[in-house]
Parts: sequence; C-alpha cells; structure tokens
Amino acid sequence: MVLESAFFWMGARRESQLYYDIDRHADIIVETVMTLNRAIRAYVEGKPDMENIARQVVELEEKGDVVFRETLTKIANSLLPSGEKQDMMNVLIHMEKLAEYAERIAKILILAKNLDLPEEVKKCLKEMSEKAKGCVAEVGLVVEEHKDMDQILKHSAVVIDMKNEAEEIKMKILSWVFEHQSLSVTQEFFLREIVQHLESITDSAEDCVDMLRILSIQI
Repeated sequence: MVLESAFFWMGARRESQLYYDIDRHADIIVETVMTLNRAIRAYVEGKPDMENIARQVVELEEKGDVVFRETLTKIANSLLPSGEKQDMMNVLIHMEKLAEYAERIAKILILAKNLDLPEEVKKCLKEMSEKAKGCVAEVGLVVEEHKDMDQILKHSAVVIDMKNEAEEIKMKILSWVFEHQSLSVTQEFFLREIVQHLESITDSAEDCVDMLRILSIQI
C-alpha cells in the first residue's frame, strides 16, 4: 500500500508538471496566432512593419516547437496510463498544428509582401483572421480551465460559432472571386493559401477543444 501510494503521488506530481508544460506550450501557440493576426492587419492596412511582424510569427513557431518536443518526450516517459498519455499527446500535436498553419501564412505574407489584393477581399481576410485568433484564444482558456467541464463546454460553443462565422467569410471571399474574375493567377494562389490555412486554424482549434474535453474527464 505504501509503495502504491508513493507511485500515485509521483504520478500525480508528474501529471501536474505535464499540465504546466502543456499550458506553457498553449501560451506560445496563442501568442503565435495573435501575432499572425497583427501581421495580416498590417498587410491589409499597408503598414511597413508587416514583414517584421510576420517574421516574429516564424520565430514564435520555432520557440513553440522546442517546447512541443520537450513536452512530448516528458509525456512519453511519464508514469501516466497509456491512454492518458495518448490523449495528452494528441492535444499537444493539434495545438502545434495551430502554430504551423500560422507560420505558413506568415511565410506567404513575407513572400508576397508587394502583392496587392482588392480592398473588399482584404477586408474579408482581416475578418477571417480575427475569427481564427478568437478560436485559438478560446483554446488557451480551455487549457487554463481544463478541470472545469462547464467552462470547457462554454468555450467549445464559442469556438464552433466563430468557426462557422469564419466559414461564412470564406464563402463571401469565394463569391467575390467568382463574381468579379479579376484576380491574377498569382493573386488567386496567394489568397487561396491564406484562406485555406486560416480555415485549418479554426478546424484545429475545434479539434483541440474536443480533445481537451475528453482529457478533462480523466482528471
């Protein structure tokens, strides 16, 4: 019994540290997507510091990747049950995807910094970016409140609403493109890549919240 209690205490302490590491990773992910939103706003508004902000996104993704790999190793080597390990890893992997999508958009912005888009399209991009930012902010809140199921369900509902709103904005962009047919091939490629990755951010944010809800049941 003493030995079992000792292993339980060690496991609980290790689990607490792992949640701290996941929370640290989540903070970097949220900051990455927040910075991406600033970069997109700077692009839309024609601000000269857009490229510098986009490069900050790349740097934050690299910083988050280090924490991601360290935490993944800690989870693998922990005393937790294999099922809980897998659920933690899944949460971590999907949070990392959020930063990867943000990094891809940032690199596209850097490459296409001199490429302009119609004002109506840029306005929609800005709105869609705000929805993606909002979804990821909710993920960060769920990580902080992972023991409170009521709060998780509340944040989950917000993510679903914002994801649906982002989908509506995407359809608005596509509708504009088909109606006007005035974009060059380069402009269409640039726009498609950004919209696709913003949509992937909102999708992955919903996946993260779902996985965190499952993980919270095990606590």
